[in-house]
Amino acid sequence: MLARVRMRQNRMTEAEASLKRSSDLLADDDVGLAQTLWVLGCMQRAQQRNEEAEQTHRRALAISDAWTKPDILLDLGIVLIQLGD
Repeated sequence: MLARVRMRQNRMTEAEASLKRSSDLLADDDVGLAQTLWVLGCMQRAQQRNEEAEQTHRRALAISDAWTKPDILLDLGIVLIQLGD
């Protein structure tokens, strides 16, 4: 995924734009969308954008499958702890 490469290069603005473009192309019930949103939420959390990360993880969780749900729940929990909820 191009966004992950950009994240590793610390090109966060470009990575986020790539993730948002990808999410716009996927159907609302596509598991690929859940994975894309999960990565976006992790990036937002890493940038201390916890309110956005919470919303993004919750959206990903709503459309996730059995394979992605545990990872999304873990990251959502971390965000909630950082928010103090």
